[in-house]
Amino acid sequence: GGSTVSCSTSGNNGDADLYVRFNEEAEASQYSDANDCDSYSSNSNEACTTGIAPTDTTVAYAGVHAFTGYSGLTVSCTEDDNPSCPSCLDVECCAPQRCV
Repeated sequence: GGSTVSCSTSGNNGDADLYVRFNEEAEASQYSDANDCDSYSSNSNEACTTGIAPTDTTVAYAGVHAFTGYSGLTVSCTEDDNPSCPSCLDVECCAPQRCV
């Protein structure tokens, strides 16, 4: 635990939406509460950062949904093992996160 994941998409056409979920395939829906972060706008340039991962062995899954068709999309994710929020006790800083 203690790490966050930041993912982004970039593209110059279409509308690709971004979804990230810990330990399971991301659900490609803006209405899902299962994802750990998501981003959807009217273009293909999206970005989101998860809360703190529950364990050191947590896997983040990024998913992309084509709200409208796109091509040449770039997807990137990075792990921040020293996020600005130090613990699950700091609820205002960390929310929303899933600490166990």
